[in-house]
Amino acid sequence: MEVFVQMNAAAIKVESDNGWYSPSLCWLGCLKQGRYVHGYIVRREIVITEPLENSLLDMYGQCGDLDCARKLFDKMSKKDIYAWTMMISCYNHCLCPRDALELLVQMQQKLLPSPHSVTMVAVLHSCSQVGSLREGKSVHGFIIRKCLDSEILCPGLIDMHRLSDCFKVVRWIQLKSVELWNSLITVYVRHGLPAEALALFYQMHRDDVSPDSFTPASSLAACANSSSYVTGALIHSHVIKTGFQSNEFIQNSLIDMYCKSSFVDFAYTVFNGILEKSTITWNTMICGYAQNGHGIEAISLFEHMYLNNVALESVAFVSAISACSLLGSLTKRKWIHHKLIVCGLHEDKYCQKAVLDMYAKERSVVSWSAMISGYGMHGHVDNATSLFNEMMGLGE
Repeated sequence: MEVFVQMNAAAIKVESDNGWYSPSLCWLGCLKQGRYVHGYIVRREIVITEPLENSLLDMYGQCGDLDCARKLFDKMSKKDIYAWTMMISCYNHCLCPRDALELLVQMQQKLLPSPHSVTMVAVLHSCSQVGSLREGKSVHGFIIRKCLDSEILCPGLIDMHRLSDCFKVVRWIQLKSVELWNSLITVYVRHGLPAEALALFYQMHRDDVSPDSFTPASSLAACANSSSYVTGALIHSHVIKTGFQSNEFIQNSLIDMYCKSSFVDFAYTVFNGILEKSTITWNTMICGYAQNGHGIEAISLFEHMYLNNVALESVAFVSAISACSLLGSLTKRKWIHHKLIVCGLHEDKYCQKAVLDMYAKERSVVSWSAMISGYGMHGHVDNATSLFNEMMGLGE
């Protein structure tokens, strides 16, 4: 935009056929500036070519001005397939998917050239927004009949179909793109279906699709969520064989998987073998120790982070506070609370909740202990025993 202003100030004449406007309008991202350029084009009576019209249409859509986009679209003397596709995308961007689908119907009624793969990506997104599986399957059938590019359309098909049908989509398309396999594995993990995610990982190997560094990381997340240690160990072996063991994302996924499978020693072996540990790596190990009841080790790592000036985040503090509760050490609790204030995280909502829970638990234990002690000193052994059992039953 600065270059455009400088050109205008220098009275340099810009013609539409030099292609300068088209990419510039697409990347403006600011409605005010986009309107300024559009006004300039109109005032200078610059010939508006099809690429320029499409760029104006895309700009208004990306900026969320649906009314201007539609007016411009309606005034187009000649609408090519790109203009129709951009208008459908505009409706999607402005959360009007039903209008996008109606536009597709109009497009077909006008007997225009058949939609290409990019058009159908936008249409699938409309179906997904509407939540109409019936219309989506109809579009899917159209894609099959027209033999459109399945690799491009796969993410849209996966997003539109129910999770139970995603694997059928993959088998139909016969995916060879590792990125799309990774995307589908991630979708299953995100929706709490680790078994299906691991089934995809095995299917990749059967189909001779070479995994990249993201594949084992996503698969390890599935193992962590299902506590499938054996599968996780096999993936760890695969990671070593393929030379991905130095990838930070995979290293953190291994630590998380072993911790959630209760093999904390294996997790620490991975952690200890990392030469340059990120804050995420430290947080993952501390959290793993705390979740498995290893309070001393969690606090020790936290202190090591602090003494070595490793950036302390709220995740580390929440895990350390949880570890303090396991230890029952009032001194450690106060020390961590002090460091929380020093680091300026005392107003973080997660840290606040952890601190409140920590002190609430402390008061609860003290209260229970005082009451049991009182019963004992006055000879009420049965009452003391009953109260102790009740305290244990509540997990105090």
